[in-house]
Amino acid sequence: MTIGMFNSFITRHWFSKVAVDIWSDEATLQAWLDVEAALALSQAKLGPIPSEAADRIAACCKPKDFDFERLSKEIAFAQYPFVPVLKQLEELCGEPAAGFVHWGATTQNIFDTAIALQLKKTHQHLIFVLERTEGQLKSLAFQHRRTLQAGRTHGQHALPMTFGFKVAGWHEEIRRSRERLVERGGESLLTYFGGAIGTFAAMGGKGRAVEDEVARFLGLRPARLPLRSSFDRVADYLSALAVLAGSIHKIAQDIVFMQRSEIGEIEEAFHIGKVGSSTMAQKRNPSTALVLVSLCRMLEARLPMILAGMVRMDEGVPRPRTCRTSSSAKSLSWRHRSQRPPSASFLASISIPRTCGAISISRRGSSCRNRR
Repeated sequence: MTIGMFNSFITRHWFSKVAVDIWSDEATLQAWLDVEAALALSQAKLGPIPSEAADRIAACCKPKDFDFERLSKEIAFAQYPFVPVLKQLEELCGEPAAGFVHWGATTQNIFDTAIALQLKKTHQHLIFVLERTEGQLKSLAFQHRRTLQAGRTHGQHALPMTFGFKVAGWHEEIRRSRERLVERGGESLLTYFGGAIGTFAAMGGKGRAVEDEVARFLGLRPARLPLRSSFDRVADYLSALAVLAGSIHKIAQDIVFMQRSEIGEIEEAFHIGKVGSSTMAQKRNPSTALVLVSLCRMLEARLPMILAGMVRMDEGVPRPRTCRTSSSAKSLSWRHRSQRPPSASFLASISIPRTCGAISISRRGSSCRNRR
């Protein structure tokens, strides 16, 4: 028994497997461990910890060696997601390496940098999908550059135009969103290794060099000032994703409207076995477009929560958690029960995967044909 759209047998086909894999529990743990390994190796290179300890830590950062069922129980008991992970990592490492695990870092350093790693993979997938979508829309626009249809304003016929002209408008919105994401991605995919309050207090004067080296290991950029209380970079990126969702929403709604029986200008791609109704066999519903409309509404509704997450107190906000176990033995899922602003990690984890899934099916949504 599973809960949630990603794993439900009813809805999981809506989402890209790539996106689901990037944000799975196993992939999230791997991202945390990748950051811990990069931290240890960087510190060994620059001197704060012995190289033998760093090599041992890096060798033990493999999710397959972790007991997920135990993690789930201990996270629920501790009401803190990362300390049980560190405890198992220390046990795997053994002494003396265990004493150098997580040296000079705080949980949010690991979480936010791991989020950046997952964001980077998601970003690369999104750009790939958007480029393919642009290519399909460009071909569709060229194919129908002389296919006449009614142009509409206020829901009424206005002047003649071509279907290709309409699709060209869709193409331009997707192109602008892709370019916007490329620009935002360069500023948002950063490491955050300032320690407890962002001052590198535990790094012995080598904090900036350690962060630069960690960024190099992980293929990210170091934050100029790694303040725990700053969320504007991630919020900026997620806002660009919300704009993209708005464009997809508009395209999907156009498809739904134009496929209405009394209009019948276009229809989604159809295959034998696709069902519109259990009662009315003649129906051909714009199924993909309707799913996109629903998903985009959900994504757009998250933007106010993302912006609220920018308002944080002092140099860090306490983030109480109430953990829950899942029906799956391999679950690290938890949820916040707090009136304080959600963490950057939490906001990103609920926003990015669904956006990626929505974009992935948008290519199928753009597969339509003119019926005239």
